Amino acid sequence: MIAVAQTSPERAWWLRALLVLQAPSAVFAALRKKDERDRDARAEPLVAIGMLAGIASVLWSEPAGSFLDDPGGGVTAVAAWAVFGGAIYGAAVIWAAAGAVALTLALPALVVGASLL
Repeated sequence: MIAVAQTSPERAWWLRALLVLQAPSAVFAALRKKDERDRDARAEPLVAIGMLAGIASVLWSEPAGSFLDDPGGGVTAVAAWAVFGGAIYGAAVIWAAAGAVALTLALPALVVGASLL
């Protein structure tokens, strides 16, 4: 008899985070689940993806191209700047996107409530 190992929801979401470029439809279908345990399990990988995207966008910016040209700066300063700035930028984008989604989901109720006045 072969024992089948159960995958925890957290591990499953980390694997989905890696596979989002290969099979995005399966990942987006899994995002629609409303289970509380599944929602908690996907929070950390989604925030990590957002932070990595923020770091990439900070490194893609105009000042990043000339940051090492300054004699006072070094690789450590660039890394610290990229991680700190990217984390803040990623957190801001995640917060704004979550607010837009929440507003979009609440908009039908607001429109119906306003039409009853």
